[in-house]
Amino acid sequence: MPEKRTSTIPALRVEPSLEMSLMRSAAADGRSLADYCRRVLWQHEFGHARIVAEDGSPVSDFGALQSIAEERAR
Repeated sequence: MPEKRTSTIPALRVEPSLEMSLMRSAAADGRSLADYCRRVLWQHEFGHARIVAEDGSPVSDFGALQSIAEERAR
C-alpha cells in the first residue's frame, strides 16, 4: 500500500520561467503542477540516483520505482 501523503513542503519561490516550464511539462504529462512536482522530486530523490533493479539495470517506470522503494523501506 502506498504511503499516505500527509506532509506539506513550505511554499517554494521560483523564477517565472521555471514555473512556466514546469506548468508546460505537467500539462504535457496530464498532471496538476503539484502532482508533477511531487513526482519529479520523488524520482530525483529515490529514482535516478538510488534505485536500480535487483539485476543492476536501471528502472525508468515510475510504478516499478515505487514498488522497489517500498520494498527496500521495509
